[in-house]
Amino acid sequence: MPPTVCQFLFRRIYDAVQVTAGTTDVPPRRLQVTPVSTNHVTVAGASLPAPGTWTVEVTAVQAGQPLVFTFEVPIS
Repeated sequence: MPPTVCQFLFRRIYDAVQVTAGTTDVPPRRLQVTPVSTNHVTVAGASLPAPGTWTVEVTAVQAGQPLVFTFEVPIS
């Protein structure tokens, strides 16, 4: 089953959200974000085909100010 990223963004309303994923061998690429509500987005069916530790970066923009979250996803 492809991974799904589900992100709740602190009960704030955001103007835009971007999600990227990459590894040391795969440059970061943008993943398709689906808004669920003003503070909840999902990335369903993301393809992370190469084994290794993927770094996922979520950038949320509110009133022109970006807020960046990062986390790692191990794929074996």
